[in-house]
Amino acid sequence: FTMFLLVVGFSAAVARPIIPDVPLCPLPADALDSIQGLPSEVRSTLFKDRVLRQSPLQSVPFDANRQGYDNVTPARTDFQVVDVLVKLNLDEPDYIESVTDIYFIPTAPNVKSMTLLSSVKNLQDVAFVDGPEIEQFNQVGSYVNINLFEPLPMEQTYHLRVVSAGPIVGASDSMLSTSRLDGGIWYVTHSQFMPTKNSMDDVFVGTMTIEVTGQDFQSARAGGTGTLTKTLLNSAEGKKSFVMEHTFPTSLYAFAVSNFIRLHATDGVVDYSVYADPSQTVGAGKMLGIMQDVVAHYSDFFVAYPWEKLDAVAMPNSFSGGFGPLSTVMMMMDIFDIDEDGHGLSGSMQLASHEIGHQWWGNLVEMKDEGAIFLSEGLAEFSSNFYFEKVTDNRWPFAANNLSYVYTVPVDEEPALASPFVYASPYYYQVAYQKGACVAESLRTELGEELFLEVLSTFTQRFYMNYANIEDFFDVVEEVVGEPMDWFYDQWFLGQGPARLMVGAVYQPQGQTVRFKVAQEEDNVYRMTLPIWIQLLDGTYLERQVVITK
Repeated sequence: FTMFLLVVGFSAAVARPIIPDVPLCPLPADALDSIQGLPSEVRSTLFKDRVLRQSPLQSVPFDANRQGYDNVTPARTDFQVVDVLVKLNLDEPDYIESVTDIYFIPTAPNVKSMTLLSSVKNLQDVAFVDGPEIEQFNQVGSYVNINLFEPLPMEQTYHLRVVSAGPIVGASDSMLSTSRLDGGIWYVTHSQFMPTKNSMDDVFVGTMTIEVTGQDFQSARAGGTGTLTKTLLNSAEGKKSFVMEHTFPTSLYAFAVSNFIRLHATDGVVDYSVYADPSQTVGAGKMLGIMQDVVAHYSDFFVAYPWEKLDAVAMPNSFSGGFGPLSTVMMMMDIFDIDEDGHGLSGSMQLASHEIGHQWWGNLVEMKDEGAIFLSEGLAEFSSNFYFEKVTDNRWPFAANNLSYVYTVPVDEEPALASPFVYASPYYYQVAYQKGACVAESLRTELGEELFLEVLSTFTQRFYMNYANIEDFFDVVEEVVGEPMDWFYDQWFLGQGPARLMVGAVYQPQGQTVRFKVAQEEDNVYRMTLPIWIQLLDGTYLERQVVITK
């Protein structure tokens, strides 16, 4: 063969642990105080998961019938069922009504107050249905504060009803807010139309009913979380209702309403629907095909798709990309602009496969703490890149992630991948998504593809409909591999900055051989397996690996 081009694989391994000489075994809470020189904020974040494992609070009793997600005790109350009726008048874009029925049990003694989140202004009523009397309730910004006369006994179910009406607090064109947007699309994400808990440790089932009135109510369609079981048209009263049943535990509800067209397909196991603008019929059909292909591949890579349906819902282009709540992907409208010749297909595949990845990473397996963003955005981005590689024989998404991270994130400003501070970083996207995907790709290189997919499959089965953190993930890695992987965890999850490698290659025509030399700076030493691709004149590649040890 004749070498034409040398392509070097991802090289963004981290340089050094940010917390040297700290033991990485589980520690009881009081042991953390004895670690000299370890800042208190680090003790309360990087080691939070290990403390929780040892904590007696984990044995607090709560509803034994709670379906799934049962390895984390909800804080103070366990929401079991949440039913919400949302009323929209399409002629009044700044007004929304909601009636929310919450069925919960206390999980801690002496619960005498509750604080909920709701972005709907004008709290009208809060009351227990056939339950204790409320001493006082009020709303401060997005917080609903409830005080009771007497504490609630544990392990008894209570029915709380909250009624709100008015505009949305902080409504904007952002995906994190609630608003009527350009193109006549009403949408609500992250349950901001209903009171919820300010925590990530609770899931619930229930019914979401969207009642639409206004001039164009008859042409409205709704897509979102849950399964659409009824569409009720009441012409006499001028309203149309959509009933969406959430039979699987979820941590949020979301929906969109517009004059959508709906395209539907089924493979006999999963029902697929696309809700898009009437001008996007061709692209909606293409999206149906993408959804089915991605689900088929991910079901083969990880575990079978866990839900009974998958909706893809078009959002205005101000939506900032996409969002993947349970059984639904909501994506900006441009993603559905795919023509008969396939123009726009590549970008649509990339975004859709990332958001569909969240059905496994973030929904099927939920994050146990805020230091586990890799298990959501990192693995979703990896899954998208991996899918793209398999169906197009092209690795450019991995290269794009690597280059964006390496050239835009200053080393001294980068939070560790396993740190909760990733959320507050201006480089959140580059670290959580791009570095996260490349770290997963690096682990794939270290273990080999077959063993790496065994890790992901074992992990999803182990934490199927449950919570997990980075430590849980690495427990599975070490179990499958059969040896400690602390060195990998230290470099990639606790460290900062990309590796700085110098790679040279010499081609010798006489023996048709290529000799590589890899060097690294003495103050930036790390261990990894470096993948190298050699492109031949006929366009094909040879893959080789260089093992770098400290």
